[in-house]
Amino acid sequence: MTDTTLVGRRDLLRAGALLIAPAMRSARAWGTGFEETPGFGEGEAGRRRYRIDARILLLSIPVYRRSDVGEGAAVWVEHETAGLYRSEIEFAAGSRPERAAGLNRFGFLRETSALRGGQPAEYEFFGLMTSSTEQTAEEGRQALRHGRDQATYTAIESRAHDDVVETATARFEGSPAASLQRRDELLRKAHDALASAPRRRQRPAGGQPPPRPFLHALAAALRSGARGDFGYLYNGRNYRMRLRPEPDPAAARHFRRAGLIGPRAEVVRVAGRLWAEPQGKPQDFRLWLEAGAGRPIPLRIEYQPRAFLRLQLECVA
Repeated sequence: MTDTTLVGRRDLLRAGALLIAPAMRSARAWGTGFEETPGFGEGEAGRRRYRIDARILLLSIPVYRRSDVGEGAAVWVEHETAGLYRSEIEFAAGSRPERAAGLNRFGFLRETSALRGGQPAEYEFFGLMTSSTEQTAEEGRQALRHGRDQATYTAIESRAHDDVVETATARFEGSPAASLQRRDELLRKAHDALASAPRRRQRPAGGQPPPRPFLHALAAALRSGARGDFGYLYNGRNYRMRLRPEPDPAAARHFRRAGLIGPRAEVVRVAGRLWAEPQGKPQDFRLWLEAGAGRPIPLRIEYQPRAFLRLQLECVA
């Protein structure tokens, strides 16, 4: 069904476009230049590119689908130098304004970890994302109808070292037409804003090492294939994730036909949930991975940021 008598198709599409942004923000999803997926230097690398599709739901039933409303990319690089093992992960996504009712939302996360002798030596995190305060379809329509000369961006920077976590958050204004190809300009503004932002310092309780940042905690859990709950750190706050992997033969056949996995490869579907400690509102997601992959970068990511919107990132390369 592509329309409904209760809500107009254009309203549904705009509502969906509005909510792409919070989904991107929540790790969750962020933008970068996808034509040249960035690397982090020498080392073994895994990369994937994604197309983002949106489904509008009415009473949990899909009533409208819009494909290619955005794009995404993931990069995972590992290398070892002088006994120091480094892992660097970037996950990014952004909307296509021409396919998302004119809405331009993007951001990205980049994380670096360093281990020496198998023990954590340092973690670094940087995030940059479009800020949006719209929470309803009507607010989204107003944002689209009354464009602003400037858009607000949020930048986050964290570093964990010597059992101390330092975090800074800053907001700054920039062009609302900023595109994925203009990220260098926004990066400069973000670092300038963060340079003067106050830094919060905290030490984990009980003398324990700081939790991993989100992407590295997720990567380690997916690589292990374990079921259970795992802690991570985001913007100076402690979060938990719950992962439940299961084989998915139908998805394996789909990805084999698409040439994205080998002819005998299998696929695991992971049902996940995230929440801020101690009792934050849970957010559910699903991932599809090649079973036993050395770097389990998802083949598909599905996330429902609101009751009436479901986003799917489908691997295309």
